[in-house]
Amino acid sequence: MGDSGLGLDDPFLTVPRLDRHPLRRRSERRLAARLQSRDGAVQYGLRVPLGPGEAACVAIAWERVWTIATDDEDALKVLDQMHDGCTYPYERIRGLLIRSANEKLISTNEANEIHAEMRALGFWDSGLRFP
Repeated sequence: MGDSGLGLDDPFLTVPRLDRHPLRRRSERRLAARLQSRDGAVQYGLRVPLGPGEAACVAIAWERVWTIATDDEDALKVLDQMHDGCTYPYERIRGLLIRSANEKLISTNEANEIHAEMRALGFWDSGLRFP
């Protein structure tokens, strides 16, 4: 699995460097800043503002009409409101691992190993093993 321990050195799972997809539009930067503010938290009914990473992900997904991959409930709550109750594409981490195994990009055992390592690092979910 390489140095990362999560298999991220695998070419199928390589995540683009964050600086390749910066908040390049002014509207993305404004939205990300708003989502990190107290006013933004109040506007979207959050107890605390989104952190910079989730705010950037929401802003990029919204402005570029991209699918977001997140398990952050507050980020999804914001997107639910922005989409005014309409459905929109998103992926949760567990679903990505299951899909990766189903598409034979990784084995089921590898998906379970990655999942176990993520949980050991603080990722929380049901903890159920993948089929």
